[in-house]
Amino acid sequence: MYLRCLIAVLFAIFLIGCTAPAPNETAQDPNVTPEGVRITPDVVYGHKFGMALTFDMFQPENQNGAAVIFFNSGGWRSYLPNYYKQSAEGLRLVTKEDLQKMTPNLEGSNINRLLDKEITVFAVRHGSTPKFEMHEVVADLRRAVRFIRFNAEEYGIDPERLGVWGGSA
Repeated sequence: MYLRCLIAVLFAIFLIGCTAPAPNETAQDPNVTPEGVRITPDVVYGHKFGMALTFDMFQPENQNGAAVIFFNSGGWRSYLPNYYKQSAEGLRLVTKEDLQKMTPNLEGSNINRLLDKEITVFAVRHGSTPKFEMHEVVADLRRAVRFIRFNAEEYGIDPERLGVWGGSA
């Protein structure tokens, strides 16, 4: 009797799974912008002192294999704003105007020019002063480069075609 009940329950579960509506194939991925850029926020590339070291990845729809690692840093502090914002439709790139409002002195740091050239961008955050000294910040940045190179195939980039970008420190 127990076996028959078990078989009936499993059969019912199977039937429910077979009759479930198919997922909507036209639904847009909320991490892909209308321009076709996939945004992967807060990828963890390491840990120290109980905190995650992270970067945001911006992948254009048609990647050319090249990538730029943007070191989000100034004065050995990783404090610059995100290059994306959350909207009702999902993640979206900030506009040049948004960036100008957030950080008036960083007008030239808009990553859209790189994405338009089909270059993948990694916006890397590191431990900041005064808690961490310069040599510790440099170690974080080297760790980020190693992590990105190690995962290059997964990210659709060529590990031999990496550039770096940043300012100040």
